[in-house]
Amino acid sequence: MNANDAIETLVGQLLRSVPETWADLDPPTLSALQEQTLFLLTASGMIERRVTFRLRMAAQPDAVEATISITGEGGLAQAMQFLIKETWNDWREGFENQRGDDSDDTPRFHCERVGSEQWRLTPEGVMARSDLDNGNTATVIDFVLKKGSYDGKPRMLLVPHPFLIFG
Repeated sequence: MNANDAIETLVGQLLRSVPETWADLDPPTLSALQEQTLFLLTASGMIERRVTFRLRMAAQPDAVEATISITGEGGLAQAMQFLIKETWNDWREGFENQRGDDSDDTPRFHCERVGSEQWRLTPEGVMARSDLDNGNTATVIDFVLKKGSYDGKPRMLLVPHPFLIFG
């Protein structure tokens, strides 16, 4: 079985095993292919992940602890956008004061995970699981892997849509 076939199989397995309510996820127990599939399912909006972490900047007395939820292709960037903006407002002066001191190789920022990561199906994930259970596996796989009609290429309608007929 090649990697693509394995990922297609894992899409179904994960959609059938991820709970609909928040539950703990242990990422180190996942294989590389499972991680890749989880990434694809999260990017496709079928799984939502929740992570808590603590961020520190050298010479700053306060740390920032945040819990973010991630789903969709830009999920991580969207979740971090507000946090980074607010943190930067608090830490800008300290960062600029340290910027000229390149004599120390110590990292200026440190990020650590707090607690366990969690996951759950989104409403779209619940619908995708239902589609799998009703035999519509190809539609779900195509959407997650951006294949077929979901590959972003424009297509012409073979049959005119009734709302597009003028007369």
